[in-house]
Amino acid sequence: MENIQKLGNYTLKLQVVLNESNADTYAGRPLPSKAIKFSVKVGEGKPEKFSFGLLDPPFRVGVPFNIPLEFQDEFGHTSQLVTDIQPVLEARVKFCRCKDLHLVKSDKISFGISFRDRITHGSRLGDLSIYSNSGLSLHYEEITKGPNCVIRGVTAKGPVNSCQGKYFRQQNYNLKVILPGLKEDSQILKIRLLPGHPRRLKVKPDSEILVIENGTAFPFQVEVLDESDNITAQPKLIVHCKFSGAPNLPVYVVDCSSSGTSILTGSAIQVQNIKKDQTLKARIEIPIPLSSCKDVAPVEKTIKLLPSSHVARLQIFSVEGQKAIQIKHQDEVNWIAGDVMHNLIFQMYDEGEREINITSTLAEKIKVTMAGCVSNGRLPQ
Repeated sequence: MENIQKLGNYTLKLQVVLNESNADTYAGRPLPSKAIKFSVKVGEGKPEKFSFGLLDPPFRVGVPFNIPLEFQDEFGHTSQLVTDIQPVLEARVKFCRCKDLHLVKSDKISFGISFRDRITHGSRLGDLSIYSNSGLSLHYEEITKGPNCVIRGVTAKGPVNSCQGKYFRQQNYNLKVILPGLKEDSQILKIRLLPGHPRRLKVKPDSEILVIENGTAFPFQVEVLDESDNITAQPKLIVHCKFSGAPNLPVYVVDCSSSGTSILTGSAIQVQNIKKDQTLKARIEIPIPLSSCKDVAPVEKTIKLLPSSHVARLQIFSVEGQKAIQIKHQDEVNWIAGDVMHNLIFQMYDEGEREINITSTLAEKIKVTMAGCVSNGRLPQ
């Protein structure tokens, strides 16, 4: 009796025959017979192997996706999963596919190696692939049975940012799905896993209290990270910083849509009439209410603003005899025409009213100009 391997309708005929001659008649009369009709349908064979159905990329860290499965019996016919099974998911990263890579005796490669040509010291490899553990953790919610079998809610977490070295470049992930109990129990699914949705902001410097001088701009290094601390990016990913604690403070804005990281800075922080240290607050956040960024908490920094150490005030004294008389703004000074201006004392102070030591370099920057006219309409030379 033949093994039936194809789907379709069949008829099984049972016929009584004579043992010696195999004749189906006796004394001119037909011997008893029976025809049994049956069909071989989809899903009746025990599943022995499987393949993947259509997936819905792109795949991101922390974002669940589904893996549809298609089962076949030992003859390659479509089958169904009817028993409970616990899939095992593993991931490896493929660093490179090299051609004509030359290995010498001193070379050490501590990665998993898959190749077609035999490795010998001092020989060349025609086709070599180098893998390493990906560091990803994979979890799933459930696997459904029946005609539409799906591994639901597969979530990958871990580092996925690309890195380049002298020889290796991270490329694709090989996702290995193992279904224990099947004759061919594993298949490899090649995927490219992107960073996940934004989950937090990383702002450098790390210190909670930052010290700057009045009149200077402060640069923040901003990184937008997913839940596994991978730098991530997406369209319209704008980060801004608002300062509070004084009027007319600037707002810093930077676009992180392409790289997920950038320098957040802007115009100088300038507070008028500052005489002592002043405390400001900096709030760094993603202002546009994108649905994928709603869980990103703002980062707040305390800014300790110091009075500027640059010259903020100049005092001038005229020495007459033993007395030094201060010359104030718009004061009238009587001087003999043609005489040389002398016996003047300069004192400089910064915003914190700290006296500045006047060096020769700084003294060269002091200029005296005449703003008025003498009687003949000409300024003194």
